[in-house]
Amino acid sequence: SLPPAFPCLGVDVWLTDEPQRKIARYDCIIGGLLKKTIKQQTGRSGVLIINFLLPFGNLVTCHKISEDEANWALWQTFLHATDEERNERLKMLSLVVEGPWMVRKVVGPGYAPAVLGRVM
Repeated sequence: SLPPAFPCLGVDVWLTDEPQRKIARYDCIIGGLLKKTIKQQTGRSGVLIINFLLPFGNLVTCHKISEDEANWALWQTFLHATDEERNERLKMLSLVVEGPWMVRKVVGPGYAPAVLGRVM
């Protein structure tokens, strides 16, 4: 298969009673890697941050947007889409490598994408 269009830089979980909406303003995201990555951005590159607001806190995933022509065009199409169009296109493959049997069973093997606008 092809390499991911937006490879994952890292994932953070924040446990809090009040999940944060503007999570990118915190320097400690992914152990400071997010801030370092943003400072290194040049030209047609960037970082996609997905912030899941959960009852127990935040689940934050950070992804690098490559300078590859096809990926950049895909990113621009996504950015300029309506909320409804983005909700239909953003997909996530979940995979639990290690964890309780029940969690692995619920999440599944990670082969089928979940369209976040329909699932969440």
